[in-house]
Amino acid sequence: MKWETVEIGKIAKVISGYAFKSNDFQLDGIPVIKIKNIKNENVVLNEGDCVDSSIEVHPRFHLSFGDILISLTGSHISLPSSVVGRVAKYRHASISY
Repeated sequence: MKWETVEIGKIAKVISGYAFKSNDFQLDGIPVIKIKNIKNENVVLNEGDCVDSSIEVHPRFHLSFGDILISLTGSHISLPSSVVGRVAKYRHASISY
């Protein structure tokens, strides 16, 4: 099988994450997905980083079932514990940012 190489922006909508303020975070509320939540191709929601639902976040930053997340920052990709390039499919019905 031959694979065609294309720019990701031609086949998918690429959106950088939303920058919350540090004092917005709390233990309960709407989960905020961070790189640490991407584990073994899954999004883990039990890390405790949430924001209050009263914080207005543009809908383009709302995660939907089936969205693909790719970590673009973190330690160098050649390190075994690297977080750069981790990929996960969002498989939750709940709202997250």
